[in-house]
Amino acid sequence: MFDFALTFFLVFLGYYYFQRRFASAQHTSHMPLVMNRRGGRVMPGHRRPPPTVGPARKQSEEPPSAPAVSSEGGPYDPDLDDVITVKDMLRSAGNLPDEIILQVMDEAEYWACSSASVDYTPLQRGYLSIRGTQNENEFLLRTEPLAMSSWVPDRDDAWQLPSAPRPLREEYPREQLEEYRDERLESTLVSPCRKIVFNIQSNDQGWGGGRGDKGTYHGAYTWFDAGLERFDAKPDGREAQNGSHLPLSALRPIWPKGKADVNGQVQYDHELFWSPEHTIKCNKVAIRETQAHHVEWRYTDDIDAQTPEGDDLKAAGRGEATGSGEFVRNMKFGDVVTVWGRARFGGWENQVKKVEVKVYWAV
Repeated sequence: MFDFALTFFLVFLGYYYFQRRFASAQHTSHMPLVMNRRGGRVMPGHRRPPPTVGPARKQSEEPPSAPAVSSEGGPYDPDLDDVITVKDMLRSAGNLPDEIILQVMDEAEYWACSSASVDYTPLQRGYLSIRGTQNENEFLLRTEPLAMSSWVPDRDDAWQLPSAPRPLREEYPREQLEEYRDERLESTLVSPCRKIVFNIQSNDQGWGGGRGDKGTYHGAYTWFDAGLERFDAKPDGREAQNGSHLPLSALRPIWPKGKADVNGQVQYDHELFWSPEHTIKCNKVAIRETQAHHVEWRYTDDIDAQTPEGDDLKAAGRGEATGSGEFVRNMKFGDVVTVWGRARFGGWENQVKKVEVKVYWAV
């Protein structure tokens, strides 16, 4: 009798153990892969999640010092070390003042690059599904605070967690944000951003739309928007302590903004249709095949939304005001770029495979 009870107990224990292992594998095997880089290298301080079973481990297998190309297989981007080295070489070789060196490097577009990417292909369906009337507004990722190369997030999920949609009470003082710049830099430019590159792989549900709209961007109701966040000096109503670590919870959305609902709860105020100033790209209507979207916003862009050139941007599936360069030129030290996936109305689905954002800034 005792042997039977012991055998039953061991069998039950083994069954319970393997069930837990199987459940854990099922839960962790289908996770999006998130990566943040400076130049071509995994970001120093990129926090590694605890060991998991299956493909989710790929998020942390690459050591911080290992070189890596972009998810689009593009050329190696310079990091801050590269830019400082070239700047010092120009200074010593030509005895040039910093103003001339900055102009030379701007002309050569040799800027420090930080990037954020998310890959949804390991999900069970092979993509993230965003459906109209359901999860029609999805936060996808955020970039590193602009030029704050010494800042490290306090959460492992910082790159995919939307900030609280509360209003910005007071911008964090620039002189305190400067504490998070690289110690080799005496200061940084007030508006250091030079270029933002978006690489997106996605498509809609592959059917629907108006007659004659198939394969165009006219009547497209799946798209991507770029948002903006800044650190709040009073995130909880109290003055932030000088020199304290800036937590993710101190970020506040500049766009999209939040508003109080009928119950007094603050929620994101998502627009119904495209935003002329923020729409990165739409999916072509009723095209099931994955589309590779490559969009660049530059500080030198100067397209008026009310001109034929602005109309051309809209016809190409972009926000007609995104060619003005204002988004890039207005970015301040410490600003954060976010990406939102959208779908509107029943039957429309945004199938998102990969999203990458590269932010280039001048030293």
